[in-house]
Amino acid sequence: MRVVLRYFHHMRLATKQFIFLVICSSILFAVGGWYALKNAEVLLKNQLEENAQVVLARTDEYLNVYLDNINGLLLTLAERKELFDLSNQDDTIEILRSYAENYTGVNMLYILHQKGNVITNKQVYYHLLGNPHLQQVIDISMQNYGSINWTEPYVSPLSQRTIAFAIPVYGDDKVYLGTIAVEIDLYLLQTKISNLMENKFQSFVIYSIMDELILMGRNNQLLPIDFKKSYALDERVQTYLAEMSNGTHILSFSEDGEWVAVKTSQSIFGWQLIALIDKSYYFRSITYLYKIFIQGAVIWFMILLIGSYIFSRYFSKPILTLVQKMNRVQSLEIFSEINIQRGDEIGQLSLSYNNMMRRIQLLTSELKLTEQAKRKFEMELLQSQIGPHFLYNTLACIESLSFQKRNEDVQTTIRSLVGLLSYSVNNQDERVTFKQEIDAINQYVQIQKVRFGDKFEMDIHMDESVMDYEIPKLILQPLVENAIIHGFASTNRKGVICIRGRQKGDRMIIIIADNGLGMDDETLRGVFTKHKRKFQEDHSNHIGIVNVYERLVLYFGERSRIRIRSRIRKGTLIRIVLPHVD
Repeated sequence: MRVVLRYFHHMRLATKQFIFLVICSSILFAVGGWYALKNAEVLLKNQLEENAQVVLARTDEYLNVYLDNINGLLLTLAERKELFDLSNQDDTIEILRSYAENYTGVNMLYILHQKGNVITNKQVYYHLLGNPHLQQVIDISMQNYGSINWTEPYVSPLSQRTIAFAIPVYGDDKVYLGTIAVEIDLYLLQTKISNLMENKFQSFVIYSIMDELILMGRNNQLLPIDFKKSYALDERVQTYLAEMSNGTHILSFSEDGEWVAVKTSQSIFGWQLIALIDKSYYFRSITYLYKIFIQGAVIWFMILLIGSYIFSRYFSKPILTLVQKMNRVQSLEIFSEINIQRGDEIGQLSLSYNNMMRRIQLLTSELKLTEQAKRKFEMELLQSQIGPHFLYNTLACIESLSFQKRNEDVQTTIRSLVGLLSYSVNNQDERVTFKQEIDAINQYVQIQKVRFGDKFEMDIHMDESVMDYEIPKLILQPLVENAIIHGFASTNRKGVICIRGRQKGDRMIIIIADNGLGMDDETLRGVFTKHKRKFQEDHSNHIGIVNVYERLVLYFGERSRIRIRSRIRKGTLIRIVLPHVD
């Protein structure tokens, strides 16, 4: 202690003043700031809980309106007793279909006649699939005379996982005519509520009056889901939530983390909505408040240090050294560090400069990786443009075969379609070999040959030297598709499509030629214009060519080339040049 006092006694007056200001100001700032911080924390917690209750109340209001619409629909249909007239069954089906289309969330409407007849808005599907739960629906509807009743969740062949609302209908003579039932679309309801209140930090669950789980949010990362059971929460969590009282609660499970659970009162049908919010996200404003407090303290302390030492005779020289070093920085990849071994602000400033430059180097590297990821995303986006275009043509082919009752051809086409879809949507393989691409083309040609018969022939010859060369997937298939659809589909002439591939030096040369209708000069000039790139609004022109070109540019850069030659009624030739990539 004497050594410290002796050292302090020989200090300069400015240094003594600095130490005194630091100590006194730090104590005052710490006491006053901590008191203000704790009061602000209490206010923020109260405000956050109130905001959560408001959001939940609005969502609960939407749920009540949704259920009230179902209630109104059933009461409206119950007034139309002519729906139970079996002699007007076709008219009844049309009426049910009209109501189902006009009411959001309605999947199936049933007229359950007391004679056992069933009329629905999807009569054909009902005849094919049936519904084993209808007797349960009828029994539940009879529990209360003339009122609306509802089931617990069940799986319907027509509506998947659903809930049925039902009301018995009686004639003027109090004779039971039958039951009107509605199966709601729980998936649509889940989507609507998720859009209102769900994000990656927040989810929800809805329970029935019997504590049966009706809906839960789609955020599986937040919800403690028991994956051994379909659509089920972890049993202990489900029990706790079902028995939890209304209001805000903190749930803590050691291995699952902590959440804030907000529970509302029951809806008009006894349903209860519970919001689950990640605790750290829920109290993020408080965390941010602490962060601001710490930042303020650090900034204040640094200002105090700099202000106290500004009169020091050692101030100018170190700052000048720092400026000179910074002026010498010409490249973000290579920089010279400042070697000032001091424990005061100047030393800290030089250390901060070195750390800043290292951070800039790191950010520059991350930026390059981000650009590479962006290019990959653009590649996947351009590749996805082909999917709907190709799927539309293939489904049209299957529809045509089904209409002609060519069942074997339908099965063959579906198998080929499954193979192609597995090939095209496989996100693990961004690049494929020419051999894999040729195999996919053969599957595609098999589909089109079933549709168009012998209208065209394929002639494929690829040198073995190019078969293992990697390219982005679905490069050749769109060009073959364009040749078939635009070259031969609307003509009576027999078409031939030739594909040739060979290696020439450090380049790969691919030729796709056909003897189809061809293109005139104006169409050919417009293939690669910006206007043609906007998905071709009529969806019938050369989207495949534009897509292939842009993907090759993204993958190989400007070293790739596509050349097109075409003559009306003579055909089209496409020449693709690809650089060799190790």
